[in-house]
Amino acid sequence: MPDLCLADIHRAFIDGIYNMKEQDPSTFIKACEGMDAEQALAVYQGSVFGNLSSALMDIYPATVQCLGESFFRAMALRYLKEHPSKSASLDDYGELLMEFVAGFEPLASLPYISDLAQLEWCWHQAFHAKDEGLFEVSVLAELSEEQY
Repeated sequence: MPDLCLADIHRAFIDGIYNMKEQDPSTFIKACEGMDAEQALAVYQGSVFGNLSSALMDIYPATVQCLGESFFRAMALRYLKEHPSKSASLDDYGELLMEFVAGFEPLASLPYISDLAQLEWCWHQAFHAKDEGLFEVSVLAELSEEQY
């Protein structure tokens, strides 16, 4: 194995997971009994793609219901290869799905799907947002009609 620092190994591993670069997986994964480096990488890749697909399905349940689970999973795999996760939190993943869906040719006859995905993303963000102080309804009584 060539001399690589931990950051280089991490970058190569992530690139390998998303097939961003053609690189020999043995440069960052050790073969083990019964599994070569390429097979080991495939296990990691399956785990990452499975977790991210499941996260998208949790964030976009109405979109899944409209498109069907099989179609959504297949579409999600295309999305994940183009949009790797940049956060350690699954709650941060999927922000660009509505844009992806809008340009996804198989959904050209369903233009409302990107709007539905946008609505679900906004709900997801609101649900996970930091709680602010309570809104005092009495403040509304102090507003003039013009301020409404």
